Amino acid sequence: MIMDAINNLVEYFGSEARQLRNVNLFRKALYVYILFTVVQQIPLMQQLYGPQSLIVPYTYDSISAESLLNLLSQPGIAPYYYLFFIVQALCCGLGLFHIFPRLCALLVWYCTINLSNRVYLSNTGGDLLVNILLFYLIFISPQQKKNTGQYDPIINTFDNTFILACKLQVVLVYAVSAIYKYTQPEWLNGSALYYILNMNEFTLPLVKQEVVHFPFLSSICTWIVMVYQSLFPILIFIKGAKRNLIICGILVHVGIAVVMGLFNFSLVMICCYLLFRDIDLSSEI
Repeated sequence: MIMDAINNLVEYFGSEARQLRNVNLFRKALYVYILFTVVQQIPLMQQLYGPQSLIVPYTYDSISAESLLNLLSQPGIAPYYYLFFIVQALCCGLGLFHIFPRLCALLVWYCTINLSNRVYLSNTGGDLLVNILLFYLIFISPQQKKNTGQYDPIINTFDNTFILACKLQVVLVYAVSAIYKYTQPEWLNGSALYYILNMNEFTLPLVKQEVVHFPFLSSICTWIVMVYQSLFPILIFIKGAKRNLIICGILVHVGIAVVMGLFNFSLVMICCYLLFRDIDLSSEI
């Protein structure tokens, strides 16, 4: 039985990845999202990245792996932050049309993580997730292979390993979030969203007014979020439940975007659902 399990694993990871279509659609969605964030940050670039930035940069006394991912914290490089945006946007555009896709994937990740690390105080969970997923995408083939070759088993292993890593990373986001909520009495008794939506930073005036008058609605929404995050890691791998689960997820994240103003985070999570799209095997042949 052990040998059969090992053989099945070898066959799974060594066979041609059938989910490249999903991943490459997700890659394009992520590139479009990054282009959107570039435009979104244009009015705030000076305040976030300029010499008078509101965020104090890290300091590094020697060259290290960490410092290479925080180039914009170096005084001699910091004034040229706009070059990182230019390269990031250019590579996203080229990547959308499969022009130098491998190089573009690497440069998009490298520019994105340096820009993200420079404004570490403003990062959300969505930003951190994007950084991780962009790194995984570097190792996944940009398109289905047209010819066979001697390196196919190695390429297939990288593709299947990092496709699985992308999926597990998204599942982990929901699982960890659900576990955390079960340790918090405010989530268990249904009052968490009531308190969150009474904060001006995480709600709209109209929503805040309705929450005060109808607190039971916030309790229902609190439990819905908990149940969804708890079920996602299991049901997303069950074909019969996947479609309805994703539809519910889209509705949940649209609600989060509209009610709490976490638009970017919700957009990232909705993009991630493309990784779990059902595959039409006939279209992969």
